[in-house]
Amino acid sequence: MKKVTKYLTILAVLSGLLISGCGRYKQYVPPDSLSYKDNGAMEILTKDGTTYKLRKGYISNMEITGRGIKYNTDGTAETFTGSIPLEEISIVQVSRKDAGTSLLGYTAVGILMKGTADALGGGEAPVQVRISYPSSGGGGWSCPHVFTYDGDKYNFESETFAGAICQGLERTNIEPLKYLKSIDGEYKLVVANQSPESQHVNEIGLLSASHPSGTKIIPDARGGLHTIREEIKPTAAAAFDNTNILELVSNTDDNFFESKIHTMDLSDDKRLRDGLVCEFEKPSNINSGKLVINGINTMLGYFALEKLFSSRGPNKLNWYHQLNTDPQERLKLFNWIKREGWLEVSLMIDGQWVTQSWLPDFGPRKAGEKVVLLDLSQVKTDRVIIKLESATDLWRIDKVSIDYTPDEQIDITPVSMTKAVNDRQEDVTRKMIKSDAQYYSTLPGDYAVMTFDAVDKPDKREQTILLKSAGYYYSWINENSEDDQQLVDRILTEPLFGNRLHLKEWETIRDDFTIDEPTFSLK
Repeated sequence: MKKVTKYLTILAVLSGLLISGCGRYKQYVPPDSLSYKDNGAMEILTKDGTTYKLRKGYISNMEITGRGIKYNTDGTAETFTGSIPLEEISIVQVSRKDAGTSLLGYTAVGILMKGTADALGGGEAPVQVRISYPSSGGGGWSCPHVFTYDGDKYNFESETFAGAICQGLERTNIEPLKYLKSIDGEYKLVVANQSPESQHVNEIGLLSASHPSGTKIIPDARGGLHTIREEIKPTAAAAFDNTNILELVSNTDDNFFESKIHTMDLSDDKRLRDGLVCEFEKPSNINSGKLVINGINTMLGYFALEKLFSSRGPNKLNWYHQLNTDPQERLKLFNWIKREGWLEVSLMIDGQWVTQSWLPDFGPRKAGEKVVLLDLSQVKTDRVIIKLESATDLWRIDKVSIDYTPDEQIDITPVSMTKAVNDRQEDVTRKMIKSDAQYYSTLPGDYAVMTFDAVDKPDKREQTILLKSAGYYYSWINENSEDDQQLVDRILTEPLFGNRLHLKEWETIRDDFTIDEPTFSLK
C-alpha cells in the first residue's frame, strides 16, 4: 500500500477542490492552531428548529448569552436579548475574521467550556467555527481511532463506526481486536480524536468470545458473529474488464485488487461501477456458505462527502439539523450512501445476479474483514459464482474466500470497564460504559484511556476479544458560498449522477490522497 503523506496534507488538497463558480475558497486551520479565547458572532439552531443570529455571543454558565435576531419556526422574526441554555441547543456556528483561512468544524460546546471555540484572530477574511452541542443527550470524514496496548506500545486497531456522519446515522460496531493483551490482569485501550471533526462516543466496550479450537470469529455487516474453520480459496477471479486477478484476491497480503481508474473512460456510464467476479467449488450436499471478504476503502468516499456537504454552502448547518430530525431526509442520505458507497455482494442463480448483502465501508486507514451469509439452496451447479461491485475506485479487495462449515457455539462474556480517564484527567467512565443518552465528546487531540478487567482464557477453547462501540461524528469541511440544494438532491436521488459529476476530478488528484497509519503514545 502506498503511504506518503499525513492527513493534514489531504486537508490542504481538499481545500482546493471546491466546485468552480463557488467564489473564493477557504482553507483549513490545522487542529493544533485552535485557541479558546474569544466568543463571537453566532448562528444557533435549537432542538425545536428556532434559529438565533447573535451579533456577539458569550458561552458561560451552561448557556449562551447575546443580542441579535430570533427566527421562529413559523417564519416570523423578532429582536432578541437574553440567554439560551446549552441543553436546548442542537448546533451552533461561531464566526470571526482571520487572514484568509477558514475552519469549518463541528465541536462540542460542552467541551468548549475550557473557554470558547475560535480560530486565530486578526485580518480580513471570515473564519467560521461550527460547533455541535450537546455533548450528552442527545471527516475529516473519519471517526474515533482505537488503540490497544500490548505491554510495549499502543497499536492502531480500529477506525470505529465509520460512516456515522451525523447523530441521525449513529450506529454500533463490533470487531475483533488483534493486538490487545492482558497486562497485570488488565486490558488497556485508548480512543482518540485525531481528525478535524468532533466525535461523540456513546459506548466503548469489550466482549470476550469463547469459541472452539481451530476456529476464528468474523462479524457480518449487522454485527452477528460467525465461526470460520475452513477457508476455501477461489478457483477463478476476474475484474469487470476480464483481467485475471486470482493471485490478487487469494491471500491476505496487502496486494489488493483495485480499479484501474487512470485507464478508464469515465464518460462511459458502464465504467462508473466496478468490481470483480469469483468462482468457488461447491460440494453437492451444501446449501449455505459464509463468504469472507477482506478489504479497505480508498479516500474517494471522503472526497464525495466533502463535495456533497460543501454544496449546501451556508445552509449546511441547517441541513445537519434536518438530517437529525427529519427521517425522510435522513433516509435519502442513507440510501445514497448505501447505493454508491457500500459493497454489493451478489450470487449467480440460474444465470441471474441475486443480491445477498451490502457491506458498509470499512474506512481507508485499516483493512477490515466481514462475513456475508450465502443461501446456496437454489444454486444447482457445482460452482458458486460471486460478484462484488461498488462505485469505481471506492473499494480495494485483498482476499475473498468461502467457508462451508456450519457455525459453531460462541459464548460471549461482557468485560468490565474499571475506569475511563480523558487527557485532562477527568473521569468519563459513565459516558462510555454503555449506550445511553450520555456521550463522550471530543475535539481534535482529545483522547481517553480505558482499563478493563482481563478475562481468563477458557480451557480447550479459543478466546477472541471484541471491541463494541457506538457513536457518531461531525466533520469539519469547506463550504461553498451558496446553497445548491437542487444539486445535492439530484446527487442523492439519481443513480450515478454524483459519479458522473466527480469521478473525473477524483481521478486527477486521487494519488495525493494517501495517508499514514495513525499512531498513539502516552506523553
